[in-house]
This record gives sequence, C-alpha cells and structure tokens, in this order.
Amino acid sequence: MQGTKEKILRAAYKEFESHGYSLASTNKIVNEAGVSKGTLFNYFGSKEKLYHSCIEHAIGVTITETNAFQYEKPGFIERMYELMQLKQAIQMRHPELTQFLSKAYLDKTLPEKYRQQLDEFREKSLNQLLEGVDVSNLRDDLPKDRMMDLIRWTLDGYAEQMKNMWQMGLIDLENLEPYYEDFEKHLDVMKKLYYKE
Repeated sequence: MQGTKEKILRAAYKEFESHGYSLASTNKIVNEAGVSKGTLFNYFGSKEKLYHSCIEHAIGVTITETNAFQYEKPGFIERMYELMQLKQAIQMRHPELTQFLSKAYLDKTLPEKYRQQLDEFREKSLNQLLEGVDVSNLRDDLPKDRMMDLIRWTLDGYAEQMKNMWQMGLIDLENLEPYYEDFEKHLDVMKKLYYKE
C-alpha cells in the first residue's frame, strides 16, 4: 500500500489514536493527509470503514513483521528480551500504527472480531516463543514447568501493570525507551532467580 491510501491511513491512525473513534474528525484526517474528503470516502466509504481498515492494516503489519522474526537465542528469558526488542523495532518503524493499535485494543468499543484476532495473535506469539526453547539453563532444584509458569505470570503481570499505567495516562507512547530499560532490569533479576549460577 502506498501513495494516497497510505497517507490517509497514517493521518487516520494519528486522529483515531488522539481522539478515539467517536471524536475523530474526518476533516482533520483529510487536512493531515493533504487530500479531499471525496478522496477519503472514495477509498474507504465511511469513517467507520476507515477505522476498520486502520485496525485491519495495523493487525496485518504487526502479524507480518512478527511472523518474519526468528529467535536467535534458545533461553526463555533471553527470548523474552528478544521479543521486547522486536516490539521496540516495530514501534520505531510504525509509531502511529502501534500507538493506534495499543489504544484500540484497550477501547471497550473495539469490535469483538478484532479483539479476538489480537488475542489469537498473542497466543500464537507465545507459542512461537516457547517452540524449541532451551530450559537446560533453568535451575535444577525446582520444577522447570513451574519456573516457566512463574516467569510467564510475572511477565503477564508486568504487561498488565503497563496497560493500567497507560490507561491512567502515566506512560508516554512516544518515548517507550525508559520502559524497555526497566523491563530489561526485571529480566536480569529473573535470570538471577531462575537460572543456574
């Protein structure tokens, strides 16, 4: 996708992310994209169809880039770090798209089919993370499956905390670097807890 349609989508990502679906202005979208309102409706038909196109495109780009990713390290915690780096790279390449998608996912009015797609994608990503993972570096004095559960639950809790902070307006989506650095420190602590010395 390129040219006019891409300009409209980029402008729409910004507008929907900033104002949500109901308060987003198609006038602002066409001004930002540098196109006429007729052009917008020629490509997308309606504001609702434009919103759905944004969601579908954002999900598609995220899935494509994630599916193309290959883990380099076999360790579970190292893979978590690689996944964090992948998310950061996608966010840097597509800032409007990722900010829009993050906000859309948390929006209670997001159509269920899209929420289900995103949930299925998360599950598939987790399975990809676990496929061929090397657990030999985990401590021998504790059950490995329990340690992996604890690591996953810790990371799920961390993600939930970040989501809650974002909903309260405490996270700047345009500057995620401090949060990634903080996450890296948590991973270092988990290595000390769960890995062999």
